[in-house]
Amino acid sequence: MEEELIEVISIVQSSENIEKILNYLENRIKTPTKIAKALNLSQANVSRTLKKLMKYGLVEILNPSVKVGRLYTITDLGKKALYYAKK
Repeated sequence: MEEELIEVISIVQSSENIEKILNYLENRIKTPTKIAKALNLSQANVSRTLKKLMKYGLVEILNPSVKVGRLYTITDLGKKALYYAKK
């Protein structure tokens, strides 16, 4: 297994909120506000977590040019990491 994948699997398993957010985004495209409401998490927590997930390439913004209403989705790397984290 490649080193990058091992690192991101570890990141996914390091936090229940990370795993929740990735699970939620697995088949969805959502804003941080929608994610926070659906998962009963604070907006600040979701934003902080999304920023961390972006740093590791697990999620991406589909419309980065906008400030309000940014849409997030899980990346292929995020899907792989989530798959192995669930095993």
